[in-house]
Amino acid sequence: MRIFSTFVASLFVLSALCGQAQASATFAFHMVVPKLLPERPATPVLKLGGLDKYCLALAIYHEARGEPLPGQLAVGITILNRVRSNAYPDTVCAVVYQNSERLHRCQFSFACDNRSDVPKNASAFARSMEMAEFTNRMKVHLDSDPYAGSPFAVLSDMTHYHRHDVNPVWSKKLHRLQQIGNHVFFKSDRVVGRYRAAAEDGPIQVAFAQY
Repeated sequence: MRIFSTFVASLFVLSALCGQAQASATFAFHMVVPKLLPERPATPVLKLGGLDKYCLALAIYHEARGEPLPGQLAVGITILNRVRSNAYPDTVCAVVYQNSERLHRCQFSFACDNRSDVPKNASAFARSMEMAEFTNRMKVHLDSDPYAGSPFAVLSDMTHYHRHDVNPVWSKKLHRLQQIGNHVFFKSDRVVGRYRAAAEDGPIQVAFAQY
């Protein structure tokens, strides 16, 4: 995919932004497609490669499609970090749509703004699908031994983010990591402390189907 070749150059930018690396424990990553996703997404998804990949692409599209590629990656990684943690639901779709029934009071604003989530820009969403695939592959490698201690290991600590021009109350309680594009990323010790260990997850499995 063309996004991969473009991303190689972007990684050098991300390396500079991430600063000192953080240690990252090895774990087996396994995402399960949810059996039920009430009323969301509203369009057929099986041909796109599964609900979880679709939900991750939706989040990247709505939250970061105008961001540089490292910023899109960081948003996707943050979501996958939450999937890894027992502090959050254990599927991508459940994380993205957590509390979506609460108007303007959910985890990701597009999921609870009472507006359609169906992408209007087909080409931009196709790129988001490619980024979702790349993010999933990158995440598996980030949490393996060869990447522990690398400049990119800090990505594994990203659990929250907000736009640089807002100042939510919760941000004062977390560790500020880096600003990438228009988003500032944070680490929650509580969330990271509840990452699932390798023994709980079994062999590495990547749930995203090819499309």
